[in-house]
Amino acid sequence: MNDMKKWLTLTALFCAITVISTAQIQRKRNNPPADSAIAAPAGSNGMNRKDMLRELNLSKAQMQQLKESRQSLKAKKEAIDADDKLSPEEKQQQLKGLRKEQAQTMMRILTPEQRQKLMQLRQQNKAGKPMDEMDNQQ
Repeated sequence: MNDMKKWLTLTALFCAITVISTAQIQRKRNNPPADSAIAAPAGSNGMNRKDMLRELNLSKAQMQQLKESRQSLKAKKEAIDADDKLSPEEKQQQLKGLRKEQAQTMMRILTPEQRQKLMQLRQQNKAGKPMDEMDNQQ
């Protein structure tokens, strides 16, 4: 009788572990990778940074300026991340400052028309409107 209880307990435990692990595997398949969440934030209509920049019709000079700015900011970010003397809160503050610097640099590079278009794209992206609706509003 005691062996029967052990066997039933082990069988139930094995079944529970199998069900749980199967659920985990299925959840991983259904969730997109973390880097795709960066490219298309949750709630967006799928328009990522590259799509937005393409819509702005940037000149080669502007694209080069933005590339140089991103490289500079990336180096600064890596330096902040590597600085062990900074507390997590200080790192957060400095990274927030970098994001603000990046936005200001981008606005300086864009023409007034491109800035206006960028603001429209951001608003429409927040509202989750499909791309063809954005085209119809122009």
